[in-house]
Amino acid sequence: MPRYLKKWSGGWWLIGLLVLLFVGAGSSPASAEEPSDITWSVRPASSAGPDGRSWIETSLEPRSTIIEHLAVTNFSDQPVTFTLTSADGYFTEEGRFNMLPTAQPSVDAGTWISIEPTVTLPAHGMATVPFTITVPPNAEPGDHAAGVAASVLGSSVDDTGSRVTVDSRVGFRVMTLVEGDLKPAASIDLLNATYEPTWNPFGSGSADVTFNVKNSGNTRLIIDGTVRAGDVESEIHASNTPDEELLPGENRNFTVKLTGVYPTFQIPITVELRPDAPTLPDGTRLDPVVEKTTVWAPPLPLLGMTVMAIALGLIITKIAIIRRRRIAALVDRAREEGRREAHHESSS
Repeated sequence: MPRYLKKWSGGWWLIGLLVLLFVGAGSSPASAEEPSDITWSVRPASSAGPDGRSWIETSLEPRSTIIEHLAVTNFSDQPVTFTLTSADGYFTEEGRFNMLPTAQPSVDAGTWISIEPTVTLPAHGMATVPFTITVPPNAEPGDHAAGVAASVLGSSVDDTGSRVTVDSRVGFRVMTLVEGDLKPAASIDLLNATYEPTWNPFGSGSADVTFNVKNSGNTRLIIDGTVRAGDVESEIHASNTPDEELLPGENRNFTVKLTGVYPTFQIPITVELRPDAPTLPDGTRLDPVVEKTTVWAPPLPLLGMTVMAIALGLIITKIAIIRRRRIAALVDRAREEGRREAHHESSS
C-alpha cells in the first residue's frame, strides 16, 4: 500500500490523509476537460520519501526480488487519481529515455515490475508507493531497462479538429542488471562521408561524416570517441550535452560535421569509438572500435584558377610569339626593300 506523507502546501500529514480518504472513493482519473490544471512529479524514493536518485539501478540474480519505492506528488489544487504503470524502456534516436506506449505490450523488464494500479492524492499531497522487481529464472545476463510512471487521461484537439484522448505520463527509468556473463560490445556500420568545398581557392571546406553505432553486447553503453577528417578532429559527443547511451540491441545514427578541412583529392576519414560500460567494475574499459573510409575532395576552385592561369599564360605566350613573328617579318621586309633600293641605285 502507498505510504502517504504530508500536504506540500502546509498542515499535518494526518489532515492530508483524512482528505484523501474522504475524496478517494469518489475520485476518478483527471478530467479530460482540465488536463492543463494538473501537474505532478514522480521520483525514486525509499519508504521514507524521495531519496535524491534520478532513477533506480539495481543488480539482481535470476529468481531474485527486491522492493523499491516511487514518490508521487500532486501539485494541483484538486484531488487526482493517478494510474501507475510499468513498461519496457528504450532510448529514442535523440538519446532520450522513454517507455513503450500503453497500447504496446512489454516483453522484458517492464513485466518484472509489480505495482498498485492507481494512487489517489489530495491537492498538494504526496505518497510513496512500493513496487517489486522480480527477475525471472530465464532472464539473460546484462542490462534490462524499464520505466515506472504515474499518468492521467486528458484530451486534445488534433489537426482535423477532432478531440482525442491523451495519456500523459511522468516517470523515471528502472535499470536492472541481471548478474552473469557480461559481454559489452559495439560496432560501427554505414560509414559515409561527403565533402562541401569552398569557392575560395585557398580556403578550406567541411566534411559531413555519418555512421551508425550498434550496441551488440548485453550491457548498456555510453558512446564517446572521435571523428577525424584529414588533420581535423572532432568529438562524437559534445561535452555540454547529455551522455549518449545505448541499451543492448539498440543502434543510433550519428552525424559529425568537421570544418577547416582542406581538399586534398582523397581525404582519409577515421571514426574511433571509445564505448564505456558503466555497469562493469570501475576501471574496466572497452577496446576502441575503429572504422575508416575516404572521401573524394578535389580542390576545384584551385584547379579552376590554375587552369585559367595556364590558359592565360598560353594566350599571352601565343600573342608574344605572333608579335615577334610580325616584327621579324617587318624587319625582313625592310631589309629586302633596302637591298632592292640599293641595287636599283647602283644600276642607275
